[in-house]
Amino acid sequence: HTAGGPLPTVPPGLSPDARPGLLQRMVRLLMRLPPDSPFRFWLAGCAHKWVQATSGREQDFLLAVDGFLEYLARAVAESGRDCYTMRQVLFDLLGEAVKFNPGAMAAAARALRASGLAADFARVARENAVDSAVLVQCAALTRTGRVRPLVPLAAARGRARDEHGFYSVRMEGVRMEEVRTEGSGASCAA
Repeated sequence: HTAGGPLPTVPPGLSPDARPGLLQRMVRLLMRLPPDSPFRFWLAGCAHKWVQATSGREQDFLLAVDGFLEYLARAVAESGRDCYTMRQVLFDLLGEAVKFNPGAMAAAARALRASGLAADFARVARENAVDSAVLVQCAALTRTGRVRPLVPLAAARGRARDEHGFYSVRMEGVRMEEVRTEGSGASCAA
């Protein structure tokens, strides 16, 4: 992965003839679903959670799925019609996919310009500041160059032992089964 360089069509070490794995299949399915499908939210959420704790090379792997970056740019630009949760997960997914990856951020900007949707994208981001906050923060972190990602520093050990708490929530003296969302009576299970 070269900072600022173009995204690879096929990530290094992966054969173009390789069978797609689960993540690639989910992303391809997400891109084929109609805008009103309830499964879009769940598939985009799964991809977002995966990319949230990845390195630049792993981000490139996700973004190398043919047409995915263009799909994300278009989906975000046209998300004004979506419910806020779908719009937010699309912004979050795009933000995490470009975080600390200048090459991916440049590719996203190119995809927006090429689609002719840059003005719509900017309008949706401005009108939905809360939903677009993660994307804005990720872009700012990437542009500063002064902040380094934590994931590459501890990924091998941290993923195996979860010593940094990336994959679990620990609350002293509180059982997660007892935590309830305010006013709904619905419980949150760990």
